[in-house]
Amino acid sequence: MTANSTPNPSSDFGSKLEHLFESVRNPDGSRIKQSEVVARAASAGVDFSEGYLSHLRTGRVKSPSFKAVEGLAAAFGVDIDYFSVVGSPSTSLSDAGVERTAFRLAGLPSEDLDVINDMITAFRTRRNLPPVGDS
Repeated sequence: MTANSTPNPSSDFGSKLEHLFESVRNPDGSRIKQSEVVARAASAGVDFSEGYLSHLRTGRVKSPSFKAVEGLAAAFGVDIDYFSVVGSPSTSLSDAGVERTAFRLAGLPSEDLDVINDMITAFRTRRNLPPVGDS
């Protein structure tokens, strides 16, 4: 299964997901149903509900877990990078695994994030990279 065309790389997650529902087909040519996506994701070891999937499609949920993204990629037979968001002013989140790292930070307490940000600043300084402002 492959998508016929790719949406704008800077499209939001819901638009990219909706594009897959419109363009990826079952072997018999029929459109993939939400229940099928949920079942395929579960087969890949990722469980979520049809309700959650609907919220992702409509944009009600804008930031799915990395695990959910892995399940969706497996369900549609696309590379996980399909869901990467590009076009940030200074760099692409998909560059060198930045997006994957960002997903892993979710849920950490703020004091841990402060330590990690200090480490990132030190690494950027050591590599003579420009500072990145807070957004």
